Amino acid sequence: MKKALIIGSVAAVLCMTTLWGCGGSSSSTTPTAQTSPTTISGVASAGAALTGTVALKDAKGVERTSPIGTAGAFSIVIDGLTAPYMIKAYNSSSALYSYATAAGTVNVNPFTNVCLVNALGVTDLSTYYGSTFQSLTDFSTISSKMNTAINDLKTQLSQSGGLYSKYNLPSTTDFMTGTITIGQAVDKIFDDMKVIINSTTGTVTMNNASGQTFMTMTRGTANGMMTFTINSANYPSVTITTATCDSGYVGATATTTGITIPASCGTVTYCVNSTNPLGVGGAYYLIGGKKVTVDMTQLMLNGTTVNMTYAQSLGLQIANACVGL
Repeated sequence: MKKALIIGSVAAVLCMTTLWGCGGSSSSTTPTAQTSPTTISGVASAGAALTGTVALKDAKGVERTSPIGTAGAFSIVIDGLTAPYMIKAYNSSSALYSYATAAGTVNVNPFTNVCLVNALGVTDLSTYYGSTFQSLTDFSTISSKMNTAINDLKTQLSQSGGLYSKYNLPSTTDFMTGTITIGQAVDKIFDDMKVIINSTTGTVTMNNASGQTFMTMTRGTANGMMTFTINSANYPSVTITTATCDSGYVGATATTTGITIPASCGTVTYCVNSTNPLGVGGAYYLIGGKKVTVDMTQLMLNGTTVNMTYAQSLGLQIANACVGL
């Protein structure tokens, strides 16, 4: 009897310590909630979408890479890495750089590249990415200078009569952390320009397709600050895609009283309904492939007087339609 009791006691201990199935009630565990990875994502572009690879290096020199996807999109998981980060989008023929201090949207394009040149005070970003970056001890200074460079360039681009105005872009357009669509909005500018960085002085020039300089940036007394020289006469020529009127509509002289059409729209085609020109859909403005329909019953009060409020709303719609062409 004693032997049986000892065996029974050992079995009881095994059941308690190993949680093996020994009969009686079963145990269960609550599944651990899964968290989404933290990423830095954006678009790598230079007018056309970049192809190749995006590499990200953290403050300790740890690098992660990801292939550039459709329309220049990329995403890199930064869990376990140490901020800030230097980003490189590259292939066998070119490389562009950018910078991030936290997760979120960060793009890589000619403007982000220019800002890094000015913030870091170097022209050889390849060497800086390869070895210098992870050797730094004061990243707060670099981050501050980068913010200065970004804000200086944004201010210049968005000033009255500036490059953003030429392309009919909102002054709030953000080339660094905003949404980039290939061939549209700010990315359209990259199609029409070429950036040249002087390897000795660090001076940056932006030229139009004909090689004429429309913007020169020289580094200020403190890295990150820039001095600009602008020749707006050499701003790139914005090419607007035109189209013909739909069947049932004919080209006509546009009704423009009270309607402001930005010069950046390029050629705007005015199409009139050949059978019912004074109706609800009596006409439309055609800007590239975009239409702004005109309700002639609203535009012409009593058939003779222009409704200025409605005309102004049409002008706003036309301006919005020009964006991204």
